[in-house]
Amino acid sequence: MSPRSLKIALAVSVTLNVFVVGAVAGGLIVGGRALQEHREVRAPVFALVRSLDAPEQERVRGALRESALAARSDFEAARAARLQAVELASAQTFDRAAVDAALERSHQAEGAGRRRLESTLLDVMADLDPAERQTLSLALVRRGPERGRRDGGRRHRERP
Repeated sequence: MSPRSLKIALAVSVTLNVFVVGAVAGGLIVGGRALQEHREVRAPVFALVRSLDAPEQERVRGALRESALAARSDFEAARAARLQAVELASAQTFDRAAVDAALERSHQAEGAGRRRLESTLLDVMADLDPAERQTLSLALVRRGPERGRRDGGRRHRERP
């Protein structure tokens, strides 16, 4: 190989290596941010808890974690009833009463789980100062399709 070919090959190799290192570093940085944002979206209550004073954080985390573990069975029952409703609705013969009953069981179980979590949250909030209580009160906002809407998702349900 001529010296000119070696210089071109070296330049291409260095350029390619710099590009690969930059891509990997960028992926790690962006991926780390995305992972952190995913955690905060997954556990918005715990993101709010991190804004509390250090002594309160552990007490609040422990109470909420216990409540979530206790409510897990309610949410699993809700999920199982919802899956049963899907199976019933897609069956060869449609039994509306059975589908309604399965959906009602799902709603009841989910409501029980939500009430348990919200009750624990209110118990925790009773011992906080007003500023901390105001911060943690955001956890009472419902998540899901109606999130962020002032009408609580009723806009499409109410028809004149």
